[in-house]
Amino acid sequence: MKFPLIVCVFLLTVSSSLSVDITVSGTEGERVIITCPYPEGYENSYKYFYRGVYRDRVLILESDGGESSVIKGRFSLKDNNQTRSFTVTISN
Repeated sequence: MKFPLIVCVFLLTVSSSLSVDITVSGTEGERVIITCPYPEGYENSYKYFYRGVYRDRVLILESDGGESSVIKGRFSLKDNNQTRSFTVTISN
């Protein structure tokens, strides 16, 4: 039996007052894509994807800054400097 999956992402940049609340829905066993926009000036900054609440978080992926792709198991992160957004894909 497949169950609905809801992933909530909160992106906060400390040096500016930008915050983005993103909710993504999917189905267990399928692929979920999360797209996170960021402001101009952050194109070469590191991007991170964590699991868990802030105090107990576990680092899943980290970009190396700049336009890049990182894959670790069923997680991938792609940073696109042209659209100023990074995309996290969770498979299965």
